[in-house]
Amino acid sequence: MEHKRVIFVVGAGASSEVGLPLGNQLKGIIANHLKNERSSEINSALLREAHKSSDSSFQNKAYAASQKIAKAMAQAPSIDNFVNAHADDAYVKLCAKLAIVTTILRAERESTLWCETFPQKDQINYRRIKDTWFARFFDLITSDCRHQDLEPRLSSIAMIIFNYDRCVEHYLHLAFQNYYTISESDAAELVSKIEIYHPYGSCGSLDFQDNTNGIGFGEHVTSEELANASEGIRTFTEGTDSSKSNIEALRECIGLGEKMVFLGFAFHDINLKLLSAKRSGSGGVITILGSALGLSDRDIELLGEELPQNFDTISQKVTLRRLRSGDLLSEYARDIARSLSH
Repeated sequence: MEHKRVIFVVGAGASSEVGLPLGNQLKGIIANHLKNERSSEINSALLREAHKSSDSSFQNKAYAASQKIAKAMAQAPSIDNFVNAHADDAYVKLCAKLAIVTTILRAERESTLWCETFPQKDQINYRRIKDTWFARFFDLITSDCRHQDLEPRLSSIAMIIFNYDRCVEHYLHLAFQNYYTISESDAAELVSKIEIYHPYGSCGSLDFQDNTNGIGFGEHVTSEELANASEGIRTFTEGTDSSKSNIEALRECIGLGEKMVFLGFAFHDINLKLLSAKRSGSGGVITILGSALGLSDRDIELLGEELPQNFDTISQKVTLRRLRSGDLLSEYARDIARSLSH
């Protein structure tokens, strides 16, 4: 694995810039999908799973699991934390994963990256998102770079996306087409050059990534498609299990990184533990830059001490700023651009 000049770690705060729910909002929506009368999509998927199951009490157990999740969401730090706390309950995992996919697909459809009529479905209204990190990120990776020279730059980037949505991949695929006037397949090839990880999985491959089984951004799905997509969602335990995830490759990537940029990331302990990595070789140095909107002075101070240890680096250069993700990329554009171009 080659070293990465810049590793972008993307959290819910980044996706919220285009209208996706933050963790607390996500919990509430999931609770609404599961309490009392479950949403029709989830009910259909569970009925399908019940027909496949040899457990005659499947429906009762699934209903009980749904209520257990809905009642506890106000207490749970996140849906990930709750499912991890009930890792031995297969029904909790199933119902939670179905609710996550249902919620995220709807959120994609309601986001500012979705456009049904401007000027066609597979397009983006770039004026609506010009002040988001997506636009600033695209500026950074394409600045002074022709289409034919872009692949080496993209290959030097990695992205670790903690969100279940496919906003980054969807945006880049359409943005490359629009900016460079290239075909869908050529744009898909460019997206594939970026090493992208979803530690907790996602709602599935997009249709441009998998022509057979891919799910379009914000697409309405059948009960079978919903059930299949839910299998791509991972709990914390599954995300750190090398037999069920690419956690070893992810940590190796971090160990070879030069600079990490955290965007809309809440720095929860459970996620930092997942990211912990050992440096490859000796003398490796990594610099850390991150948006820290909502963090206290004390939290920022502690993270400044903890992050170098978490990533096993001799560097003490940690910069955390209370800025939105897009504003962070604007303020440190020259610094990040130098890392990408050297």
